[in-house]
Amino acid sequence: MVRSGRFGGALLLLLVMTFQVLAPQSAAASTASIRRELNDAGESIDAYWQQEFDDLGIRYSTPDLTFQDGEFNSSCEGEANFAAYCGRDETIYLDPAAIDDVASEFGDILPSVLLAHEWGHHLTMLFASYGGSEIDLDWLDKDWEIEVLADCLSGVYVGNLWYTFQTQEGDLTSAIEFMSLIGDPTHGSGDDRIVAFMHGFVDGLSGCDVLTS
Repeated sequence: MVRSGRFGGALLLLLVMTFQVLAPQSAAASTASIRRELNDAGESIDAYWQQEFDDLGIRYSTPDLTFQDGEFNSSCEGEANFAAYCGRDETIYLDPAAIDDVASEFGDILPSVLLAHEWGHHLTMLFASYGGSEIDLDWLDKDWEIEVLADCLSGVYVGNLWYTFQTQEGDLTSAIEFMSLIGDPTHGSGDDRIVAFMHGFVDGLSGCDVLTS
C-alpha cells in the first residue's frame, strides 16, 4: 500500500508538472497561429483594396500591423478591446491572445472580419483625404456612423471572399453573430452594424454610400 501510494503521488506530480510545461507552450502556439492568420488576412485585404483604389484612381497606402498584449501603446488615446486603428500613425493594433479567445467562439472567419473592420477605418481616412469628385463622406457626422462605415467596408471584403468561394459554410452566420455582439451606443447598435455589413457584402463599395456615382 505504501509503494502504491508513493507511485500514485509521483504520477500525480508528474501530470501536474507536465501540464505546467505544456499549457504555456500550447497558449503560445495558439497565439502564434492567430498572428499568422491575421498576417495572412492582412495580405489578402491589402491586395483587394489596392486593386479597388487603383480602379478608382485614388491613392492607396497600406497600414502597419502591430501586435501587443493588453492595453495598446499607441499615439491615439482611447480604450479598445483586442483591436484598434490609429490614424495618427496609420497603424492597426491587435491583441493576438484576446482575438484568439474571440475566434474560438466565432470561428475561422473572425480574424478576417475583425481586421477588415479596422482596415475600414484606414480606408475612411484615405477617402477623406482625397480631393476628387468621386467620394462623398459628408454624411459622416456621428461617431457611430464612422463605425458602421467600417462595418460596411468590412462587408465589402468579406463579400468578395464569399463570392469567390474563399469562405466556408457558416462563416457568414458567424460574422453576423459577431456584429450583433459588438453593438453599443457609441459604435452603433447590433442591428445597425449588421445592416451596414450586409450592404457592403451584397452591393460592394457602392452599398457603403461613399461613391458619388
